[in-house]
Amino acid sequence: MSASKYRHAAVLSLLLQLWPPASAHDTSVPSPDTELKVAFLYNFALYTQWPSVPAHGLVFCVLGHDDLGTALDAIAKRQINKQRIWVQRLDAHADITDCHLVYLPGVPDAKSVLATRGLHEKPILSVTDAATDEWAMVRLGHNGNRLVFDINNTSARAAGLVLSSKLLRLARSVR
Repeated sequence: MSASKYRHAAVLSLLLQLWPPASAHDTSVPSPDTELKVAFLYNFALYTQWPSVPAHGLVFCVLGHDDLGTALDAIAKRQINKQRIWVQRLDAHADITDCHLVYLPGVPDAKSVLATRGLHEKPILSVTDAATDEWAMVRLGHNGNRLVFDINNTSARAAGLVLSSKLLRLARSVR
């Protein structure tokens, strides 16, 4: 098996072992790409160490248009290191300082980009699937029909976040 195929298999195995299938009574079925994005978000948080996490748990925020819908709602039933996950959907003007992970879907509008620029020194893991990655710590993208990610570990460390070496090894690129 080539190194590329081995890496892809390792990513998929890691995600699937930690992500349960949708329940049989779900009436809305998210796309496989949406479920995979949510699984990636969960695992990014699982393999991130924050300087401190309040007793009430980890807050996952979506800033702007929410393209994850019910797949993201399912994550609120889970825990990471005995910390409950809370999901908040925020508009571009919202205060994001209580967030531990901020996801900015698609191509963010100018207001969203401006809101995220203040993140670089706060312990908030910023994730996007926008084409530009100058401000995000993790950028989701596609390589053919596979979902991949790139990590800006320099930004994460500057914000006081520690990303696991396991996560760094699975990234397409790390800077």
